[in-house]
Parts: sequence; structure tokens; C-alpha cells
Amino acid sequence: KNKSSLFGWTVGMLPDRLKRTTTLLLPEGFSGTITTNTITGNAQIDGVRAVSSVDMTATTGMMTVYNVQAELGSFKVTTGSLTVDGCSFGKALSKATTGDDQLEVKNTTGKIILRRLELSTLEAGLTTGEISLDAVDAGNITLSATTGDLTGTLVGNINDYTIESSVTTGSSNLPGSFGSGERKLKAKTTTGDIN
Repeated sequence: KNKSSLFGWTVGMLPDRLKRTTTLLLPEGFSGTITTNTITGNAQIDGVRAVSSVDMTATTGMMTVYNVQAELGSFKVTTGSLTVDGCSFGKALSKATTGDDQLEVKNTTGKIILRRLELSTLEAGLTTGEISLDAVDAGNITLSATTGDLTGTLVGNINDYTIESSVTTGSSNLPGSFGSGERKLKAKTTTGDIN
């Protein structure tokens, strides 16, 4: 396939019981905004580099985002799961003009998994489910859940962070208030655990 073509897609015209797939190829050097919106089904984006923003919304389904470099990222799922892995928002872009590289992740019911991310600001929130972080490198992190657990590992030492955490019903291995580091971590769940 010619990956430098503007775009190409195929929509399977098959019976409803079979899977339909849409594939979008971006031209080399594309640096604009990518926006997707799905009602029911899965959405995946992989290997997109040097774009200004990625904005993905799904009502029901699984959203996976791998190896993306963008100045801004916004991912919202109403019911389902979201995985963001190996992505960099802002820092890795040579043409990034704003210092406010950020990722916003929202989910009503389900699971949010964030792995190997580099960015200045991360906001992740859900109503019911779990937020899991693994090797996240961010300067300002805000995690919130109404009913759900917050778990994870962050790049750096605990002394690099100013921490504020609160749990109404549940347990936490983070102190309620700690430190005066340059990095900020705010974690709050009403019913659930923070580990």
C-alpha cells in the first residue's frame, strides 16, 4: 500500500454478525489533528507521529492507543476500557510550540490503563472502574474516581513529588499530604483503594 497517499479506507459490507473494519492511512508528514468518534465498537490508533492533537471519543467499546506522539491527547470512553501505551505528548515533538503538553482521559464505567507515557500534565478520571498507571513520567498528575481503585508506578522518587491523596471509604498507601517536590500528584477516590 502507498502510505504517502492522502488516505484510504475500507468498510466491510458484510452481514451484521461479522466484524467491520475501517483503516485510515495518513500521508507521510501529516501534522494536523486526528479526531475519531465511535458509538459501539473498538478503536485503535498505532504509530502516529508528530501530530498536533489526537482526540478520540467512544460511547461503548475498547480504545487502544499505541506509540503516538502528539502535542495534545484527549481520550474519552463512556463504557468500556482505554489503554494508552508508549506515547509521548509534547516533549518528544521537535516542533512543539507550547509547553503545555497534556493528556486528558475520561471514562464513565470501565478501566483506564496508562503505560510508558511522557508528558507534562495528565488528568484521568472515571466514575466506576480502575485507573492503572505504569512507568508514567509527568510533572502534574491528577487522578480521580467515584467508585474505583487508583494504582500505579511513576517515574522518579517520592521526594520528587508534592502529593495530595484522599480516600473516603477504602485504603491508601500514599500519604494524605507529602513533600514539596516539583512534580505534583493528586489522587482521590470516594470508594476504593489507592496503591
